Amino acid sequence: MRAERNESIMKRLWVRVIVAWVGAVVVVGTVTWTMFEREAGAFQKRELVRLESTMRSAESAFRNQTNQAFSELLRDPQLVAQLRLLNDNTLRRDFVQGRALLTPTGARASQSLRSCCGASLHVLDQYGRALIHQPAPGAGPGTGVPALPWRDGMYAAMGRHGVEGLDPDMPGTAYRRVLPIWRDGTHLGVIEASMSPGQYLTMLQRNSSRAWKHHLFIDVDALPDQLSDGRYQASGLHSQLVEPATGDAPPAGLPGWIAGSRSLGNSLAEAMPDRGPASALLRNNRGRQVAVSMMPIEDFRGVTIGYVLAESPADAMDILAARMAMTGAIIVLLLGFLLTIGILLQHQRHRAGLLRERLAAVTESVGEGVCLVSADQRIAYVNKAARDLLGWGDRELVGLDAGWVLQSGPHDVIRGTVESRMRQAIVAGDVYRSDLEGFRRGDGEMLSVAVTATPLRDFGNGQEMVVVFRDVSERARELRLMRAQAMRDPLTGLPNRRVFDERLTQEVRRSRRDGGALSLLMIDVDRFKAFNDYFGHPAGDRALRQIADAMQASMLRPLDAVCRYGGEEFVALLPDTGQRSAERVAERLRVAVAGLAIPQAPGGGAKVLTVSIGEATIMAGHPDSVALLADADTALYEAKAAGGNQVVVSPLRASAQSGQEPSTRR
Repeated sequence: MRAERNESIMKRLWVRVIVAWVGAVVVVGTVTWTMFEREAGAFQKRELVRLESTMRSAESAFRNQTNQAFSELLRDPQLVAQLRLLNDNTLRRDFVQGRALLTPTGARASQSLRSCCGASLHVLDQYGRALIHQPAPGAGPGTGVPALPWRDGMYAAMGRHGVEGLDPDMPGTAYRRVLPIWRDGTHLGVIEASMSPGQYLTMLQRNSSRAWKHHLFIDVDALPDQLSDGRYQASGLHSQLVEPATGDAPPAGLPGWIAGSRSLGNSLAEAMPDRGPASALLRNNRGRQVAVSMMPIEDFRGVTIGYVLAESPADAMDILAARMAMTGAIIVLLLGFLLTIGILLQHQRHRAGLLRERLAAVTESVGEGVCLVSADQRIAYVNKAARDLLGWGDRELVGLDAGWVLQSGPHDVIRGTVESRMRQAIVAGDVYRSDLEGFRRGDGEMLSVAVTATPLRDFGNGQEMVVVFRDVSERARELRLMRAQAMRDPLTGLPNRRVFDERLTQEVRRSRRDGGALSLLMIDVDRFKAFNDYFGHPAGDRALRQIADAMQASMLRPLDAVCRYGGEEFVALLPDTGQRSAERVAERLRVAVAGLAIPQAPGGGAKVLTVSIGEATIMAGHPDSVALLADADTALYEAKAAGGNQVVVSPLRASAQSGQEPSTRR
């Protein structure tokens, strides 16, 4: 009878153990799969951002090269003279003579376009005749001179500033940039540069740091002749998308492993109604993981007419999957072992010593550090991995104060913060988890670890716990580096808006606590868009860096901070600074920027770049950061409205000064 009872108890015990292991596998597997799916989604979003950046970079490079070629042509007095002559005279004899005269000029101007992107260069008079005709060698369909370049919506969309984008209205798709030629209010003709789909994809490839290959697809609704003349073929991805010819050769066609992908097809089917981006992780015919990203592309009118597809390596996801599988297996082992030991302890409390030996035997075999902390806050046991990670001897850790070893941060003033949170969780019967904590090593340095602390329920007084940790020092260093990079504006090197928001909140609190004044300067570069449009974005970036350096050099106190707020807008935070002192600082900044003598664009309203500044001050107990920002922004708006290059001071939000008008200094 006793033997049967013992056998029944053992059966129930093993059933509980098996259920615990199955539960651990299910829970850990579900969590691991969910985390992997989340990481895979984030990876695909990053690839879409990279593809979009590649497209913008390629278009910017094409725009810069065409600007150079167009400028060289438009500076040629012979070109303007011939266009004026043809404007007044339509004789074919004059046209033929003018074309022969300008052939050397067109050849020189087109050399840079051919070398950079294989683009064609053409100049047409107002009647659509090609005065300069420089097609790129092997350019293929879509890059020659069209018979009527301004038919349909092209001329209407062009206006005085030209158009740029895909043009599916020509015989074969082409990426074109067309600019009208005006002299003295007279439209003399157009100048254009065009690339075939193959040349456009080559530009994308040159500007991509990761993608192996790019493909271009056009929506059949955007084509005037659908799939005629063999210039397009079905993509295999979607019935609405076709692949154009990439030059003189027929359409390249997608690999079968992409065209037949169900996951990419489903993603594209969801994206097509709104013409949004699509992506998927696939395996190519060699079994390699590949990220396939599709970003919409627009024509010269800004209408989405197709997609650019990029094939990029995704080996990192295979590595991540292997690591997560390994980590999940280790967690399952640890969790399963801990649950098993807990069950055994629950059924056999009188054999606690033996069970602890079994726990030690289990934990000694794993690569994670394991500590057993007693109810009196002493370390009762550590495994070999824990001793190796912390750099202590075999018997040095046992008996030490757990709050002294398991602490966060390098200073003793923080002593006990982690231990207290961990103890609070254990007392409440919860499991404490943290992805980044600091444990004290034997040499006094801090080791960055990921921690899981589990209470030993129904054992002793319930205050004992098992602490499992692993070394994450490399990840901690990466996080610190990423945080440092995230706090700086990449163009000017100034603190970015995120830093400003944090500093503003801190300084408002300190102003309330200490009773000091706090001033804020909102700074905006006057008519910077005109400067950018005239000199170009590279010159605009250089000007912003010069202005940022000048303002930074004008800050006399370490506590004062100049940050880039966005675009051509900056902010200066002046702690412990009253209204008059802040006004003097603002005037110093305004003079420093004007002293740079950066030439403004013609028609920009001034000879040099200047700034407008709005200043606001709050005293302790006055409105919060939102009110301070609103006052400074209002003052800046008044400075801009008054013509710029001014400092406008917002009145203090005090009843005695509520009726004052903003003061202005030039």
